[in-house]
Amino acid sequence: MKSSMFSNTKQLFRKMSVIELASRYALVKLSSFSGFVSKVRSLTNAAIANQRTSHQSAFGIFPSQSYISLMKSTIFKLYVAGERIEDCLETHDKISAFNMRMIIDHSTEEKTSSCAWEDNVKAKTKLLDRIPSLFHHRSSSSPSTGTTNGEQKESLLIPLFVPIKITSLFSPELLEILSATIIKVEEEDLPHHQSESYFKKKMTKEEKDTYEQGMMNLERVCLAAKKNGLSILLDAEQSHRQPAIDFISRILMARLCGGGGEKDETARLLSHRPPLIYNTYQMYLKGSYERLRLDIEKGKENNYPVGIKLVRGAYMVNESERALEKSCENPIMPSKQDTDEQYNEALSMILGSISENKCDVSVLIATHNRESIIKATELMKKNGLLPNDPRIHFAQIMGLCDNLGHCLGDQGYNAHKLVLFGDFSEVFPWLLRRLDENQDVMGATIAEAGLLKKELWRRFTASSIP
Repeated sequence: MKSSMFSNTKQLFRKMSVIELASRYALVKLSSFSGFVSKVRSLTNAAIANQRTSHQSAFGIFPSQSYISLMKSTIFKLYVAGERIEDCLETHDKISAFNMRMIIDHSTEEKTSSCAWEDNVKAKTKLLDRIPSLFHHRSSSSPSTGTTNGEQKESLLIPLFVPIKITSLFSPELLEILSATIIKVEEEDLPHHQSESYFKKKMTKEEKDTYEQGMMNLERVCLAAKKNGLSILLDAEQSHRQPAIDFISRILMARLCGGGGEKDETARLLSHRPPLIYNTYQMYLKGSYERLRLDIEKGKENNYPVGIKLVRGAYMVNESERALEKSCENPIMPSKQDTDEQYNEALSMILGSISENKCDVSVLIATHNRESIIKATELMKKNGLLPNDPRIHFAQIMGLCDNLGHCLGDQGYNAHKLVLFGDFSEVFPWLLRRLDENQDVMGATIAEAGLLKKELWRRFTASSIP
């Protein structure tokens, strides 16, 4: 894919009104000011807290409710579909025109009580049950999407993925305890069927009960996804929790998707199975490439499909501050260039493995970095992989670098947009945290400002020509 394809603003922004373009441009310019997102984040948290405690008097310039109403009509509206799942249908119609699917997310932050975990299990399984019926009905009652080839139907654009934050279903404290134990014995390289029992023996009775409850919560969600033909995207966590999440994801994949005996390469190609679980690999962490390579090998050994969500990472500030506080080595790569190189190496390995059918691997390339997308499409072409290969997907967050996803969808790649919905007080703080902590995303968004300005100017001059 050529870089110039991402600059055809008339084509890429064809579904955005002048008001939408102007609003997006203004927001991106505001975001370029140092500390803007952090300030909005702190004001939003304070406004929500004031509203919950019924302190409606003075809140900065505005009362809390006025501030929240302002956010709902501006920033929230650009990045979030709405507060109900039905609000996602309008977004579905817009992105279907670009041959894109939605990744629907009712995001929930981490919880620490069994009651809260149970509530989240029920909410997530309800969402997983609702998505197929909602969008099959929408597709059956709608005409073709109007994509560039005129052949793609909305019935083919039903969502495939649903993200979950593991700490909304599983004890964060236990993840940290388990991660510390795993790090101590990681050189022992225990097989899957022994690993779980080995680590459970090191737990107290209370920890073991909490572990079993967490695994049951995750299995219930995964089985609901499997029943509805959806895949789960496991969100990444901080490095002192991630080893446990990697361990749990392997246990779940082996338990729910493993077995079936050995297969030769031809049989593996013909029987490709979409992974039930995609684990997230953060390439800004040291050692992520090797961790990814080993997980692919373990999937091959245990004959389960490996799902990979490839990202740079979203906890850079948090990781650096924790390393300084604990006087330990910073787990982040020394420079952005090192991160980029590790990301590209991972792309090469994954796409090469897919091309050679060495194992059953699928990847979701989640990035707002244009160069990484170009690199991925070039590697696909080099390896003889078609744009619509069902094992390769791309994704960005709604409202961030929309030109990238629109271009990928128009060119026939499996393009997805992460679309949030939910109560303002839950979803908006999560979104602002992601934007505040992930400067790579904000940098790419600021780079989009030039394209937005270009399209606004094109429409203005076009309308002015007699």
